[in-house]
Parts: sequence; structure tokens; C-alpha cells
Amino acid sequence: MQEKKLSRNEIRKWVAREGIIDVVIFGSTVRGKTSPNDIDVCLIIPVTVEKKAIDIAASFRKEFGEFHVSVMTDNDFVKGRHTLVKTLLTEGASVMNGESVSKLFGFNNETLFTYALAGFRPADRVRFHYLLRGRRGAKGILKETKAQILGDGVLIVPTEKEDVIREVFEKWKVKFKSRKMLVG
Repeated sequence: MQEKKLSRNEIRKWVAREGIIDVVIFGSTVRGKTSPNDIDVCLIIPVTVEKKAIDIAASFRKEFGEFHVSVMTDNDFVKGRHTLVKTLLTEGASVMNGESVSKLFGFNNETLFTYALAGFRPADRVRFHYLLRGRRGAKGILKETKAQILGDGVLIVPTEKEDVIREVFEKWKVKFKSRKMLVG
């Protein structure tokens, strides 16, 4: 079955019909990857319907397509018992509320990048900085992604644009590390 575009209204109807709490989208689709391979969703269900989790996931796939579907109870989410909780907090987008999961808890989700241009020729360093900051009226990648430079080799970007920065670094073969953060 082909994936179909997720319509918030259609999902709301499905959520009401199935009696679940929320559908949270996460993964490369949310992080801004240019060509994501799949769409990851997590169905947050009341603990009272936990025994129907497999049927609920099957119902979602039947209705919306072959998405990568995870299921978690509200109890497991609140108590942090599921390995996916951290991911949902740092990059999840609530379909029912129309905003990031982190915002629902009063945080912004950001990704901190540290990078080094060691081994770059001076001309390549200049070209890379033009790419980041822009040149001659062209917007740089920092402006497009709402990233901020915090110091030499350190920038912070909203997590929904993380993969845009990651793809640039990989294309330019820049050595980097990244850490997801919740900022309050």
C-alpha cells in the first residue's frame, strides 16, 4: 500500500474513532531531511487499550499507508519507560496539537553542532563561511535554518532544521558532532 499524505483533519477523525490520545511524527521527516526514506509515527494510546495496540497500529497503516508505526501508552510516556520517549521529546511533532512535543512541555527543541574545518584550504574555508552566512545579498544556510553561531565552530539550530545542517556538513566533509537539547 502506498503512503498517503497525512491530513491533520483525517488523523483527528481516526484518533477519535480509535479512542487514542495522539499521533506524533518524528524522525528525518521532522528534522528537515531533504529526501526522507520513510515517515515515523508513534501512536500514544491510553493504558486502558494497551491490549489492542497491534490492532490500532494495523488500523493506522490500513487508513494512512505503510508508515513506520510505534505504539506507546500514555503511562509509559509520562514515566519515561519507553526508549522512544527521549526522541519524541527532542524531535516529535504532535499532530493533534499542531506543535512540537517539547513545546507542549514548555521547551524548544534545538540541536547543538560543534564542527572543525581542519584540513580545509583557506579558500575552501571562505567558501564554506559564505555558504553559512550568505554573500552578495544571498541568504546563507544559517538564515534559512534559523541557526545561530554561538562561537568558533559551534552553532545551534532548531531541531526541525537539523538534517539540513547535517546534509551540508556531510556534503562538505566537515567533521562535526551534534547533541539534541531541550531549551526552556
